[in-house]
Amino acid sequence: QELLAEHQNLRGLFARAADRDLDDLGLADLAEKLSAHIRKEERQLFEEMQRLVSPADLEVMGRVLETELPPEVCAVTNKAARQSHEVKSS
Repeated sequence: QELLAEHQNLRGLFARAADRDLDDLGLADLAEKLSAHIRKEERQLFEEMQRLVSPADLEVMGRVLETELPPEVCAVTNKAARQSHEVKSS
């Protein structure tokens, strides 16, 4: 529930940022909250999933997510971010 609430809050902040409705402090707050949220998922959620779910099941879940999630859920929409991702991937 905590992570879901954070996702909802982050979506709201991203929408405000896209509308250019955040000042410097608001953008800094968004960056801080996003960073903390990612760390929480990596250190708690993903670690617990790896402990509880078999590697084969995790692989199946990954394939399902790749095919079932709408592209906009995980899409990199900012051109600079997309280019950065492409450089890191190559």
